[in-house]
Amino acid sequence: MAEEYSNKQEKKKGDGKEMTFWEHLDALRGHLFRSLMAITAFTILAFVNRKILFDKIILAPKEADFPTNRMLCKLGDLLNTPQLCLGNLELNIINIQLSGQFLTHMYISLAAGVVLALPYIVWEIFRFIEPGLYEHERKYARGGVWITSLLFITGVLFSYFLIVPLTIQFLGGYQVSASVANQIALGSYIKTVVSVSFAVGLV
Repeated sequence: MAEEYSNKQEKKKGDGKEMTFWEHLDALRGHLFRSLMAITAFTILAFVNRKILFDKIILAPKEADFPTNRMLCKLGDLLNTPQLCLGNLELNIINIQLSGQFLTHMYISLAAGVVLALPYIVWEIFRFIEPGLYEHERKYARGGVWITSLLFITGVLFSYFLIVPLTIQFLGGYQVSASVANQIALGSYIKTVVSVSFAVGLV
């Protein structure tokens, strides 16, 4: 078994010599550094595009003109079931902390940076383990990189365009009594959108 692993190590790129423990750590550090740089770059990109990030993405699912809400309204008209039309949910989103909006901006920018950089992070992970694989294993692993990235992005989009709007409409409009009005904290709304999107994407 040890001999087989040694033979695989000899197939590494470069001079064919087996890497030492410290050389492995140095290679890992490079991959982690590039992954962090990718996250940082996308985080900064998201941070400077605040209006798009919040008005067009994060806060959009509660609006009547959101694609999912429009589609459900059309489906309700087609099936003569007006209950499917969610309409415009008047959520009273409030901020109750002095630094709440700034910290939310930072948090969402970082989350967006991770989501956008994930395909590259998966690629870096593959590049780290690639030298220890046989050629036929590398071929299948490369396909796994693309499939993993595609499935994650598909899961995020599926949850964002279907599960998130339905969750917001149900929880945001749910009342135990007509005399109890809903005031949604900004942090609570953000955590709902992000956690639901991430959960389905990772699953």
